[in-house]
Amino acid sequence: MFEYFLVFEKEESLNLELQPLSDLLNYIRENIEFMQQDDMNITYTLEDEHYQIACNIEMLQRAMDNLFSNMHKYAGHSATAIVHGICEGNQYQLYMSNQICIDDEKVESNRIGLKSVEKIIMMHNGTVNIDVKGNTFTVVLELPLVIAE
Repeated sequence: MFEYFLVFEKEESLNLELQPLSDLLNYIRENIEFMQQDDMNITYTLEDEHYQIACNIEMLQRAMDNLFSNMHKYAGHSATAIVHGICEGNQYQLYMSNQICIDDEKVESNRIGLKSVEKIIMMHNGTVNIDVKGNTFTVVLELPLVIAE
């Protein structure tokens, strides 16, 4: 299972196919709903204006699995996490933020999953911005969009 979350260092060539953005957003919603069923407080909005995205959907799902796994593992479940997706020009911006649970029993993160996310998003010609201020963790992903005809 651990290998699933890793993207190996060798430069991989992805086969990018045009997919509806809604396919990725539905996958994100499924992750959110799973976490809400586990009593995690998450508010979200995911904007979709019938755009498409050139992607390898399995790799993007892997990136989402990494991010939501980290949120589930490290977020304080009593605070509300935020997931917000918006179309900004020719980019889809996904903003995720949560309070970090300070728990002596939890293992410190080695950031391997986040490095994999960065690599996957970069392989899709996107960007990742990760920020930790105090006990708030924020990640912003940007992926290029294709306007559906």
